[in-house]
Amino acid sequence: MPVESQVMQLCDRYREFIEAGGNPQEPPPMLESPNRSQQETPPSMLESREGLLSGKTGRAQLIEEFAPLAFEAIGTTGEDWAAKLSEFLEELARAIACGIAPLTDTIKQQTEPEPQPVPEPEPTKPRSKHEKIWDELNERQRVYLQQIFEIDQDREESEHGAWNRGERPRPADEWRWIEYLELFGNSSQLRQKLKAADVVDPGTGSTFKALAKSKLIEIDYCYPVKDWFKCKLTRLGRAVVRVGLGIQSAKKLPARTLRDYQWKALVAAWQAGDEGLRPDGERSGDYGGHSWQHCWLRLRAWDDKMRYGRNGLVREFHKDLKVHLGITEEGRKFYRENWQKYHELYPEVEAPEPE
Repeated sequence: MPVESQVMQLCDRYREFIEAGGNPQEPPPMLESPNRSQQETPPSMLESREGLLSGKTGRAQLIEEFAPLAFEAIGTTGEDWAAKLSEFLEELARAIACGIAPLTDTIKQQTEPEPQPVPEPEPTKPRSKHEKIWDELNERQRVYLQQIFEIDQDREESEHGAWNRGERPRPADEWRWIEYLELFGNSSQLRQKLKAADVVDPGTGSTFKALAKSKLIEIDYCYPVKDWFKCKLTRLGRAVVRVGLGIQSAKKLPARTLRDYQWKALVAAWQAGDEGLRPDGERSGDYGGHSWQHCWLRLRAWDDKMRYGRNGLVREFHKDLKVHLGITEEGRKFYRENWQKYHELYPEVEAPEPE
């Protein structure tokens, strides 16, 4: 029987198999009808132009290699299986005439998914100056720098809140210096932190000197004991630590925005009303316990940069032969218009809402 006829019979048997409830994933064995004794195809059918059918009968080779692929293509595409089988038979007839490769390519195109385009990698962002410096530090140097930075930032936060605690902030050049020493078994804060990190050993002095050589810290050997000294971060050192630890710098306040202690002073002047505030502090100008230099002078000269009048937000006046400080009409206007803004910016300041 010609190969084409055998393939047609095979397709008929597959249709019957599907109609009887067979599983397409497990097609029936590719055998010829049991009513016909199995015979080998004449020797003339054992050869093809490409030699693909050598060693087996043409029928066995075609059935074994291409019928399962056709069934797989039909199951993959999800289309009408009868139509797909007809297309397959046409392709098979042409393949027998001109070689098997075209049929193989067609089936592979139907069963293999299309390759997805590979996205181009994003260009690498060049390392910044501070990132390069951090990369060059060893792990021990990074630990030292981080411990110094943590103390530095704690002190900065404390100094910024000094006025809210009724204290006077110190100059930065004073509080930024951090002691490294041990007296009668008591270690300074920096030495305690380094001991907790298990990095205090005979090489400690060399590590500090290496950081100073890189201009990341400054060292002041101001004590009579050679292993005692003070150190502080430089601006470069502070920037390198922030980049290395992924810490964002605190956002600066917009221009012409009162600091929390300045807003607190204006609230005190608002609450004092026409009576004003009397000097109460270390200096005569510290009305209501608020700094003349850092609070009242700024509020009094507000008109230099803003639209409020010549007297600014506050002014000094005499009452009962004594100097007082009180809020101006411009200051009252400023308080009413900006109360919501500063209430959200400094919620910790108890500022009464204007009527």
